Amino acid sequence: MDYTSISVEAKRFEKKANDDKEISEMPKKITKKIEEGIS
Repeated sequence: MDYTSISVEAKRFEKKANDDKEISEMPKKITKKIEEGIS
């Protein structure tokens, strides 16, 4: 495995991690919107 493919894999992994973070943040954002809507 050469450096280029390692770099590509790392970027792909990073992107997936960011997507997962976004997904895990979603419920918090939704809850916050609901709370703001009620008050």
